[in-house]
Amino acid sequence: MGYIISKHLKNNSDFTRDELIVCKALENANDYDLENFEKLMKNCIKKKRDGGIRIKYDSTDLKDIIEYELTCDWCVYNRIFRVKTTDLTNFEDMDEEDAECLELSTYYCPRETSNVLVGLIDDVKQIWRSNKL
Repeated sequence: MGYIISKHLKNNSDFTRDELIVCKALENANDYDLENFEKLMKNCIKKKRDGGIRIKYDSTDLKDIIEYELTCDWCVYNRIFRVKTTDLTNFEDMDEEDAECLELSTYYCPRETSNVLVGLIDDVKQIWRSNKL
């Protein structure tokens, strides 16, 4: 959060809506949320046929699944991801990708705000990682 504030103070610029959302989300974040968010965004983004993207994690490790689900819930609560549900009313238009979604029928789609948070993590990665030593 301090990085975003200092950047705007230095440039005498205004905050964007997405930066304000990220600042509010960071108030509720812990290192686990941010580490798992980074993993999700770097390793679990899948393109949909309609051009959109969604989060899909293929882990079979229950611990990983629980961690990712908690992080996705944190992202939804903080307006970084949105929850989508598969439309089960029209089976005729369903393709293979939609049928795959039926496994859970609910999936997560990153909002534009997620790119702001990814950029922020990339910008402060060296500082953030050094605090963990």
